[in-house]
Amino acid sequence: RHEADVLNIYQMLKAGGYDDDHIILVSADECADAPENSDKGAVRTDPDGRNLREGAVIDYKNADLTPQDICNILKGVKTDKTPVVLPADAGQNVLLFWSGHGHRSSINGINEMVWRDEVAGNGMTDDLLAETLRTMADQKQFRQMLVCLEPCFSSNMGKALEGIPGVLAICSAGPYEQSFADSWSNELGVWMCDRFS
Repeated sequence: RHEADVLNIYQMLKAGGYDDDHIILVSADECADAPENSDKGAVRTDPDGRNLREGAVIDYKNADLTPQDICNILKGVKTDKTPVVLPADAGQNVLLFWSGHGHRSSINGINEMVWRDEVAGNGMTDDLLAETLRTMADQKQFRQMLVCLEPCFSSNMGKALEGIPGVLAICSAGPYEQSFADSWSNELGVWMCDRFS
């Protein structure tokens, strides 16, 4: 479902006129060709929906990235692992959409978002995300940034972004609340998307 969420936002951007030179897409890219997928090559948010994987240009597979790599992509730091990065442009507006799992400090000891079933402490922490976006704001690397966070407990992450100039965060769940799945497939036996996205 997280892969479908990200591809859904990607396809919305494409339909809105954005080309792939203006989108950096990070995805697991595992569902379309998974042995369990009877709808080979397709990723959908509901059984009768369009194939969201069709035409998608994936820049990075999330299994290949660390939280620091994500920070480098956002801050425009090119490395061998991150050749495609966000340009530093004081006039650009940025959308950061994150779908995955969330941990909260009262249970896991840390507020963070993860893109795999990681143990606590290996994801994008609230402090690291806030530090990254604050650095970007201080260096005038964007005009405005909309941050949409889909994971469980995501408002803990959004709270950390308060006060960063030009940043607005929208979160799917409160500090003690799970983010809910939506659109169940009886055939595949999985949730196909999340309600927020």
